[in-house]
Amino acid sequence: MTRQVLRRIYAKKVRISVSNLDFDFLAATGPLMRPLMGGFKSLIASAVAPKFDMELDMLYGSDGNPFRLQVVKEKEPRWLS
Repeated sequence: MTRQVLRRIYAKKVRISVSNLDFDFLAATGPLMRPLMGGFKSLIASAVAPKFDMELDMLYGSDGNPFRLQVVKEKEPRWLS
């Protein structure tokens, strides 16, 4: 991959989605919805993320589905000057 392509990927903030986890059933949990979303996020971050050899972010709703937790590769430091 050329440095020019890498620069474009970095400029467009392209990131790798390692996993997508749908928790649509949380919509039916009413006032428990937010605490449960946070609980699942913490559980995945502590139990699953360490299995990967990379730093990961846990993001809800980044693709428009508010109950999809995406496990995404953390942004790389800017090294393509």
